[in-house]
Order: sequence, then structure tokens, then C-alpha cells
Amino acid sequence: MGMSYTQYWKNSTIHDLPGGPLTNFGTGIANDIRVMDGDVMVVGEATRDTSYFDSQESACYWINGELHYLVDQNDVPDGLEDWYWSSAKGIFIE
Repeated sequence: MGMSYTQYWKNSTIHDLPGGPLTNFGTGIANDIRVMDGDVMVVGEATRDTSYFDSQESACYWINGELHYLVDQNDVPDGLEDWYWSSAKGIFIE
């Protein structure tokens, strides 16, 4: 089984982005990348918890290599199921 790790190429060099905890899925994947005013912005999904076989992937973004989830776990109402299943697919900059 293959694993996914978030990376991008710049000037013929591969750069690793920090993902979530390592699971059987990997740590995350990148779906889109943009550079604006020198900042590298990447969107995709990353694992959320440390359960190797049951961790869920959630939409996230990286700015200059720093991982941020789109939904803060503390903001989710109690009883809302499957809130973590999501993926960010693209970046739009005006």
C-alpha cells in the first residue's frame, strides 16, 4: 500500500510540507499551489489524529510551509458526525 506525503517542486528541488500524524494513508496530499507576493500557498488535505488505521483526512492549507486546517476541531458542534471528511481542491486569488 502506498502512502501520500505533501510535497512541491521549486527550482528543481523537492520541498516537503508538514502533514498530519503518520497513518496508513500517509500524512497528506497537495491539490493546488500558488505563489503571491513571495508567499507559497498550497491546499489539500492532511490527517487529523494519531490513529494509524482510523485517522481521517481534512481540508487544509499551508502558507510558507505552515499547516493550517480549514475547520478547527474546537469549533465543531457536539454530535456533528463526519465533519472532518473534506478536501481543499483549489486556490483562487483575485
